[in-house]
Amino acid sequence: MKLSSIITLAAACAFGTSAQAALTAGNLLAYYNMNGQSANQFGPAPDASLGGAAAITTGNQGFSGAAGDESLDLMAGGDGSYAQTAAGSHFDSLHVNNAFSVSFWQYNNAFSNSSAFWLGAPTASGGERGAQAHTPWGNGTVYFDQSGCCAGGERLTVGGVATADVWQHFVFQKDDLGNREIWIDGVLGASAGGGEASDPFDGILTIGAEGPTLANSFGGRIDEMAVWNTALSPGEVGALAGGASAVSLLAVPEPSSVLLGLLGLTLGLRRRR
Repeated sequence: MKLSSIITLAAACAFGTSAQAALTAGNLLAYYNMNGQSANQFGPAPDASLGGAAAITTGNQGFSGAAGDESLDLMAGGDGSYAQTAAGSHFDSLHVNNAFSVSFWQYNNAFSNSSAFWLGAPTASGGERGAQAHTPWGNGTVYFDQSGCCAGGERLTVGGVATADVWQHFVFQKDDLGNREIWIDGVLGASAGGGEASDPFDGILTIGAEGPTLANSFGGRIDEMAVWNTALSPGEVGALAGGASAVSLLAVPEPSSVLLGLLGLTLGLRRRR
């Protein structure tokens, strides 16, 4: 057997038999790193279009401050700036799995009545509120709404965790059992069970404003926005809050025993030549 054939067979066996880590490529539906553009960098979601005065920053204006790291600048609160995707089936698995997570960094210029993100769901109450977050509302409270607004199974809140004029990392998520969580800078800020089942999503993600109306626009910058069709583990949340990219969390299949055996055979054949 040729060496190339052995390697091809080994790779096929590896992908067919090896165990996967918690997060795979199929879990990450959208990833907007906002470096020079608002295009989706991973997953089936479409690119986001900028509206109002929204722009991609230039220079070291991303959460990390590293050279070339940029972000979505939503300017002043309430000025009608936003980024938004088109409708489609790309977020259908959020409803099918009855689980999701939205992670991002933000730099809030000042607290105002605003939404950091809004996932549309036409059958949900509260303005087609499939999932959204105020980070914070003008009163300083962070609100997480999903499957409508604003009953107990739809809303989760936490106060005193948002800070203006600094970069902060947020994760808002719900698992398939209805457990909801708000994470700030890698620390669990609030949690509750009994979450409502997810409504069907229409694929529209609005970053920095309410979805249907584009009202209550965010004042400041948002970076590294990612949408997952599963809840993240504490370790995964911590990695993101530590500066890891969403794509870096995706599993790489470990070599299976079949692969290792075939690679050993390959080395043996090469030695005999």
